[in-house]
Amino acid sequence: MNRTANRRLLAVTAALLGGVVLAPAAAGQEPVAKPQESVAASLVAALQESEARVRTVRLELETSGRLDGGLSFTTRGTLRVLRAEQGGTTAMHSLVEFEFADGLGGSMESLLTKDGIVVLQQDPTFGEVCVRIDASVVADLEWAGTVLQKTDLPFQPDARGRAPLGSAMLSDLARRFELTASDKKDEALRKGRWFVGDRKKTEKLEDDGEDLPVSDRIEVFVRDADHALLDVVHFRAGEVVQRIHAVELVLDEEMKVESFRMRDQAKKPRDVREHAPMWQQIEQVLKRATSKSNGELPPSRR
Repeated sequence: MNRTANRRLLAVTAALLGGVVLAPAAAGQEPVAKPQESVAASLVAALQESEARVRTVRLELETSGRLDGGLSFTTRGTLRVLRAEQGGTTAMHSLVEFEFADGLGGSMESLLTKDGIVVLQQDPTFGEVCVRIDASVVADLEWAGTVLQKTDLPFQPDARGRAPLGSAMLSDLARRFELTASDKKDEALRKGRWFVGDRKKTEKLEDDGEDLPVSDRIEVFVRDADHALLDVVHFRAGEVVQRIHAVELVLDEEMKVESFRMRDQAKKPRDVREHAPMWQQIEQVLKRATSKSNGELPPSRR
Protein backbone atom coordinates (compact mmCIF):
# COMPACT_ATOMS: atom_id res chain seq x y z
CA MET A 1 0.00 0.00 0.00
CA ASN A 2 1.42 3.41 -0.97
CA ARG A 3 0.68 6.93 0.25
CA THR A 4 -1.34 7.85 -2.85
CA ALA A 5 -3.69 4.88 -2.44
CA ASN A 6 -4.04 5.58 1.26
CA ARG A 7 -4.87 9.27 0.73
CA ARG A 8 -7.41 8.38 -1.92
CA LEU A 9 -9.19 5.83 0.26
CA LEU A 10 -9.27 8.29 3.16
CA ALA A 11 -10.97 10.81 0.87
CA VAL A 12 -13.44 8.21 -0.37
CA THR A 13 -14.37 6.99 3.11
CA ALA A 14 -14.72 10.52 4.46
CA ALA A 15 -17.01 11.43 1.59
CA LEU A 16 -19.20 8.37 2.04
CA LEU A 17 -20.44 9.54 5.42
CA GLY A 18 -19.35 13.13 5.87
CA GLY A 19 -20.19 14.49 2.46
CA VAL A 20 -21.20 13.85 -1.09
CA VAL A 21 -19.50 10.93 -2.74
CA LEU A 22 -19.61 12.36 -6.22
CA ALA A 23 -18.48 15.75 -7.50
CA PRO A 24 -21.12 18.49 -7.81
CA ALA A 25 -21.94 20.25 -11.08
CA ALA A 26 -19.68 23.13 -12.02
CA ALA A 27 -20.65 26.73 -11.35
CA GLY A 28 -23.06 28.11 -13.91
CA GLN A 29 -24.03 24.65 -15.14
CA GLU A 30 -27.67 23.85 -15.82
CA PRO A 31 -29.54 21.99 -13.04
CA VAL A 32 -29.10 18.23 -13.08
CA ALA A 33 -32.75 17.39 -13.61
CA LYS A 34 -33.47 18.35 -17.23
CA PRO A 35 -36.84 17.68 -18.90
CA GLN A 36 -35.59 14.68 -20.88
CA GLU A 37 -34.33 13.08 -17.66
CA SER A 38 -37.82 12.46 -16.29
CA VAL A 39 -36.90 9.31 -14.34
CA ALA A 40 -33.93 10.94 -12.59
CA ALA A 41 -35.81 14.21 -12.08
CA SER A 42 -38.76 12.54 -10.38
CA LEU A 43 -36.49 10.41 -8.17
CA VAL A 44 -34.43 13.37 -7.01
CA ALA A 45 -37.53 15.47 -6.38
CA ALA A 46 -39.11 12.68 -4.32
CA LEU A 47 -35.90 12.27 -2.31
CA GLN A 48 -35.61 15.96 -1.58
CA GLU A 49 -39.24 16.12 -0.47
CA SER A 50 -38.65 13.25 1.97
CA GLU A 51 -35.37 14.74 3.20
CA ALA A 52 -37.03 18.03 4.07
CA ARG A 53 -39.11 16.25 6.71
CA VAL A 54 -36.29 14.21 8.29
CA ARG A 55 -35.18 15.27 11.79
CA THR A 56 -32.80 12.46 12.81
CA VAL A 57 -30.77 9.94 10.82
CA ARG A 58 -28.94 6.77 11.80
CA LEU A 59 -27.08 5.11 8.93
CA GLU A 60 -24.84 2.07 8.70
CA LEU A 61 -22.96 1.81 5.43
CA GLU A 62 -20.65 -0.76 3.82
CA THR A 63 -18.48 -0.20 0.76
CA SER A 64 -16.22 -2.50 -1.22
CA GLY A 65 -14.18 -1.92 -4.34
CA ARG A 66 -10.74 -1.59 -5.79
CA LEU A 67 -8.42 1.33 -6.42
CA ASP A 68 -6.31 1.88 -9.53
CA GLY A 69 -3.74 -0.86 -9.75
CA GLY A 70 -6.13 -3.49 -8.44
CA LEU A 71 -5.78 -2.90 -4.69
CA SER A 72 -9.11 -3.88 -3.15
CA PHE A 73 -10.62 -2.38 0.00
CA THR A 74 -13.66 -2.51 2.25
CA THR A 75 -15.14 0.13 4.53
CA ARG A 76 -17.71 0.06 7.31
CA GLY A 77 -19.23 3.26 8.59
CA THR A 78 -21.91 4.72 10.83
CA LEU A 79 -23.53 8.13 10.77
CA ARG A 80 -25.85 9.85 13.25
CA VAL A 81 -27.43 13.23 12.49
CA LEU A 82 -29.66 15.47 14.59
CA ARG A 83 -31.19 18.25 12.52
CA ALA A 84 -32.67 21.52 13.70
CA GLU A 85 -36.28 22.42 12.99
CA GLN A 86 -35.17 25.02 10.46
CA GLY A 87 -33.24 22.44 8.45
CA GLY A 88 -29.68 22.90 9.67
CA THR A 89 -27.62 20.35 11.59
CA THR A 90 -27.49 20.50 15.38
CA ALA A 91 -25.06 17.59 15.77
CA MET A 92 -23.46 14.95 13.57
CA HIS A 93 -21.14 12.04 14.32
CA SER A 94 -19.52 9.76 11.76
CA LEU A 95 -17.11 6.86 12.04
CA VAL A 96 -15.54 5.02 9.11
CA GLU A 97 -13.20 2.05 9.40
CA PHE A 98 -11.37 0.81 6.30
CA GLU A 99 -9.19 -2.13 5.41
CA PHE A 100 -7.05 -3.03 2.40
CA ALA A 101 -6.73 -6.54 1.01
CA ASP A 102 -3.20 -6.78 2.47
CA GLY A 103 -4.61 -6.43 6.00
CA LEU A 104 -3.62 -2.81 6.64
CA GLY A 105 -6.32 -0.34 7.56
CA GLY A 106 -7.41 2.54 9.72
CA SER A 107 -10.31 4.77 10.68
CA MET A 108 -11.68 8.29 10.51
CA GLU A 109 -14.05 9.75 13.09
CA SER A 110 -15.62 13.21 13.17
CA LEU A 111 -17.99 15.06 15.47
CA LEU A 112 -19.86 18.26 14.57
CA THR A 113 -21.47 20.36 17.32
CA LYS A 114 -22.18 24.05 17.90
CA ASP A 115 -18.54 24.43 19.01
CA GLY A 116 -17.09 23.20 15.72
CA ILE A 117 -15.67 19.92 14.44
CA VAL A 118 -13.34 17.35 16.00
CA VAL A 119 -11.57 14.96 13.62
CA LEU A 120 -9.63 11.84 14.61
CA GLN A 121 -7.76 10.08 11.82
CA GLN A 122 -5.82 6.85 12.30
CA ASP A 123 -3.99 5.10 9.47
CA PRO A 124 -0.74 3.13 8.96
CA THR A 125 0.86 5.78 6.72
CA PHE A 126 0.28 8.99 8.66
CA GLY A 127 -0.34 7.63 12.16
CA GLU A 128 -2.84 9.30 14.48
CA VAL A 129 -4.04 12.86 14.01
CA CYS A 130 -6.66 14.48 16.26
CA VAL A 131 -7.62 18.09 15.61
CA ARG A 132 -10.32 20.58 16.55
CA ILE A 133 -11.75 23.06 14.02
CA ASP A 134 -13.52 25.83 15.88
CA ALA A 135 -16.93 27.17 14.90
CA SER A 136 -15.53 30.32 13.27
CA VAL A 137 -13.41 28.27 10.85
CA VAL A 138 -16.39 26.01 10.15
CA ALA A 139 -18.41 29.11 9.25
CA ASP A 140 -15.58 30.25 6.96
CA LEU A 141 -15.65 26.89 5.17
CA GLU A 142 -19.41 27.06 4.77
CA TRP A 143 -18.97 30.53 3.24
CA ALA A 144 -16.27 29.18 0.90
CA GLY A 145 -18.55 26.33 -0.19
CA THR A 146 -21.25 28.83 -1.14
CA VAL A 147 -18.82 31.05 -3.06
CA LEU A 148 -17.16 28.13 -4.89
CA GLN A 149 -20.49 26.29 -5.30
CA LYS A 150 -18.96 23.09 -3.97
CA THR A 151 -20.18 20.70 -1.28
CA ASP A 152 -17.09 18.47 -1.00
CA LEU A 153 -14.51 20.88 0.40
CA PRO A 154 -12.12 19.66 3.14
CA PHE A 155 -13.86 19.60 6.55
CA GLN A 156 -17.00 21.20 5.13
CA PRO A 157 -19.82 19.97 7.39
CA ASP A 158 -23.42 18.97 6.93
CA ALA A 159 -23.52 17.76 3.30
CA ARG A 160 -24.88 14.39 4.35
CA GLY A 161 -27.01 16.07 6.99
CA ARG A 162 -28.70 18.13 4.28
CA ALA A 163 -29.17 15.11 2.00
CA PRO A 164 -29.49 12.11 4.38
CA LEU A 165 -31.45 9.96 1.92
CA GLY A 166 -28.97 10.37 -0.93
CA SER A 167 -30.49 13.05 -3.19
CA ALA A 168 -27.16 14.81 -3.75
CA MET A 169 -25.47 11.56 -4.77
CA LEU A 170 -28.32 10.62 -7.08
CA SER A 171 -28.31 14.08 -8.67
CA ASP A 172 -24.69 13.72 -9.67
CA LEU A 173 -25.17 10.16 -10.88
CA ALA A 174 -27.97 11.45 -13.11
CA ARG A 175 -25.59 14.03 -14.53
CA ARG A 176 -23.13 11.35 -15.64
CA PHE A 177 -25.41 8.39 -16.39
CA GLU A 178 -28.70 7.85 -18.25
CA LEU A 179 -30.92 6.34 -15.56
CA THR A 180 -33.91 4.18 -16.46
CA ALA A 181 -36.21 1.90 -14.46
CA SER A 182 -35.22 -1.78 -14.38
CA ASP A 183 -37.09 -5.05 -13.91
CA LYS A 184 -34.20 -6.46 -11.89
CA LYS A 185 -35.38 -8.47 -8.87
CA ASP A 186 -34.03 -7.47 -5.49
CA GLU A 187 -32.30 -10.48 -3.95
CA ALA A 188 -33.08 -9.30 -0.42
CA LEU A 189 -36.78 -8.90 -1.32
CA ARG A 190 -36.77 -5.30 -0.15
CA LYS A 191 -39.69 -3.08 -1.13
CA GLY A 192 -38.22 -0.81 -3.75
CA ARG A 193 -36.90 -0.68 -7.29
CA TRP A 194 -33.62 -0.89 -9.17
CA PHE A 195 -32.60 1.73 -11.73
CA VAL A 196 -29.77 1.28 -14.21
CA GLY A 197 -27.80 3.56 -16.48
CA ASP A 198 -24.92 3.65 -18.95
CA ARG A 199 -22.50 6.56 -18.92
CA LYS A 200 -23.61 9.43 -21.12
CA LYS A 201 -21.54 9.85 -24.27
CA THR A 202 -20.79 13.43 -23.26
CA GLU A 203 -19.29 12.30 -19.93
CA LYS A 204 -15.76 10.89 -20.30
CA LEU A 205 -14.14 8.53 -17.81
CA GLU A 206 -11.12 10.78 -17.43
CA ASP A 207 -13.36 13.66 -16.34
CA ASP A 208 -14.19 11.90 -13.05
CA GLY A 209 -12.47 13.18 -9.93
CA GLU A 210 -9.63 11.18 -8.44
CA ASP A 211 -11.84 9.99 -5.57
CA LEU A 212 -14.53 8.53 -7.86
CA PRO A 213 -14.71 4.99 -9.22
CA VAL A 214 -13.97 4.83 -12.94
CA SER A 215 -17.15 3.22 -14.24
CA ASP A 216 -19.18 3.00 -17.44
CA ARG A 217 -22.44 1.70 -15.94
CA ILE A 218 -24.32 1.91 -12.63
CA GLU A 219 -27.19 0.22 -10.83
CA VAL A 220 -29.00 1.92 -7.92
CA PHE A 221 -31.72 0.71 -5.56
CA VAL A 222 -34.37 3.11 -4.20
CA ARG A 223 -36.59 2.19 -1.24
CA ASP A 224 -40.35 2.64 -1.81
CA ALA A 225 -41.33 3.99 1.61
CA ASP A 226 -39.17 7.13 1.62
CA HIS A 227 -37.32 6.99 -1.74
CA ALA A 228 -34.02 6.51 0.10
CA LEU A 229 -31.01 5.52 -2.00
CA LEU A 230 -29.79 2.26 -0.42
CA ASP A 231 -27.42 0.78 -3.02
CA VAL A 232 -25.07 2.11 -5.68
CA VAL A 233 -23.08 -0.36 -7.79
CA HIS A 234 -20.43 0.85 -10.27
CA PHE A 235 -19.38 -1.34 -13.20
CA ARG A 236 -16.58 -1.13 -15.73
CA ALA A 237 -16.45 -3.54 -18.67
CA GLY A 238 -19.04 -5.69 -16.91
CA GLU A 239 -17.11 -6.01 -13.63
CA VAL A 240 -18.05 -4.43 -10.31
CA VAL A 241 -15.49 -1.79 -9.31
CA GLN A 242 -17.34 -0.31 -6.31
CA ARG A 243 -20.41 -1.20 -4.29
CA ILE A 244 -22.01 1.08 -1.69
CA HIS A 245 -24.65 -0.58 0.48
CA ALA A 246 -26.78 0.92 3.25
CA VAL A 247 -27.04 -1.90 5.78
CA GLU A 248 -29.46 0.12 7.89
CA LEU A 249 -31.09 3.52 7.50
CA VAL A 250 -33.37 4.62 10.34
CA LEU A 251 -35.13 7.98 10.33
CA ASP A 252 -36.69 10.09 13.07
CA GLU A 253 -35.82 7.99 16.09
CA GLU A 254 -35.31 9.81 19.40
CA MET A 255 -31.86 11.44 19.76
CA LYS A 256 -30.45 13.89 22.28
CA VAL A 257 -27.59 16.31 21.72
CA GLU A 258 -25.80 14.87 24.77
CA SER A 259 -25.51 11.48 23.05
CA PHE A 260 -23.18 12.90 20.37
CA ARG A 261 -19.60 12.36 21.46
CA MET A 262 -16.28 10.91 20.28
CA ARG A 263 -15.60 7.27 21.16
CA ASP A 264 -12.51 8.13 23.20
CA GLN A 265 -13.35 11.25 25.16
CA ALA A 266 -9.97 11.19 26.90
CA LYS A 267 -8.16 12.29 23.73
CA LYS A 268 -7.34 15.99 23.67
CA PRO A 269 -7.45 17.37 20.12
CA ARG A 270 -5.10 20.17 19.15
CA ASP A 271 -6.21 23.21 17.20
CA VAL A 272 -6.14 22.58 13.45
CA ARG A 273 -3.90 25.64 13.07
CA GLU A 274 -1.19 23.62 14.81
CA HIS A 275 -1.35 20.85 12.20
CA ALA A 276 0.31 22.31 9.11
CA PRO A 277 -1.01 19.92 6.40
CA MET A 278 -4.68 20.31 7.41
CA TRP A 279 -4.43 24.05 8.04
CA GLN A 280 -2.78 24.56 4.64
CA GLN A 281 -5.74 22.78 3.02
CA ILE A 282 -8.16 25.12 4.75
CA GLU A 283 -6.12 28.21 3.89
CA GLN A 284 -5.96 27.23 0.21
CA VAL A 285 -9.75 26.79 0.08
CA LEU A 286 -10.36 30.18 1.73
CA LYS A 287 -7.85 31.83 -0.61
CA ARG A 288 -9.65 30.43 -3.66
CA ALA A 289 -13.01 31.63 -2.34
CA THR A 290 -11.62 35.10 -1.53
CA SER A 291 -10.23 35.39 -5.04
CA LYS A 292 -13.50 34.32 -6.64
CA SER A 293 -15.49 36.75 -4.48
CA ASN A 294 -13.35 39.68 -5.69
CA GLY A 295 -11.45 40.05 -2.45
CA GLU A 296 -14.29 39.52 0.02
CA LEU A 297 -12.87 37.98 3.18
CA PRO A 298 -14.25 34.97 5.09
CA PRO A 299 -16.69 35.89 7.92
CA SER A 300 -14.13 35.53 10.72
CA ARG A 301 -11.62 37.82 8.99
CA ARG A 302 -13.82 40.79 8.17
